[in-house]
Amino acid sequence: MLDRLLTVLKARFGSAPALTEAHLKDMKGGVDVLADMANRRVMRRYLDKPVDPVLLDTLCAVALSAPSKSDLQQADIVVVTDKAQRAVLDELAPGNPWMKAAPAILVFCGNNRRQRLAFDWRSRPYVNDHLDPFFNASVDAAIVLATFVAAADRVGLGTCPISTLRNNAGKVSDLLGLPNPSALIPSIPVPHIPLPSIPNPFGR
Repeated sequence: MLDRLLTVLKARFGSAPALTEAHLKDMKGGVDVLADMANRRVMRRYLDKPVDPVLLDTLCAVALSAPSKSDLQQADIVVVTDKAQRAVLDELAPGNPWMKAAPAILVFCGNNRRQRLAFDWRSRPYVNDHLDPFFNASVDAAIVLATFVAAADRVGLGTCPISTLRNNAGKVSDLLGLPNPSALIPSIPVPHIPLPSIPNPFGR
């Protein structure tokens, strides 16, 4: 078990931590999980097989259970299923032809609106109206994205984060009915990262 983890880390970084069998008890049986995580790869070739919507919902729920800034949950996931919408997204990301073959596209959005609503509900002024709302919501969305990738990998689905659509944030927002990213910082849907989530073509 430990040998596999060390081999994977050395292959990726050229060296590996000085782990020994004595460390296994501290890992509480998680050495195989660590090896899988260190060995994961972005997938850009997909099986012609749909992903069960219930499984997608489950993975989204797991991803949204990730830690967030002050437990404000400043992230949303949009699962894009409409074929016309997907066609437009494909056009907005011409350098990512594998998007067309992906059975599922997810858009991860930073959303600071919940924090502002908490202030509104209590009739209190919102005092953090500067870079902080954008930064924290973006970080929350990135944490959710990373958690989704890890969760999908654990159930045998390959993923490929794509950031190109951020270049057309306004068009993506209009297409998916999201708040206008130029209106207010908390509403900006960044990062817009479609995540093809599909059966791993390598049968891992």
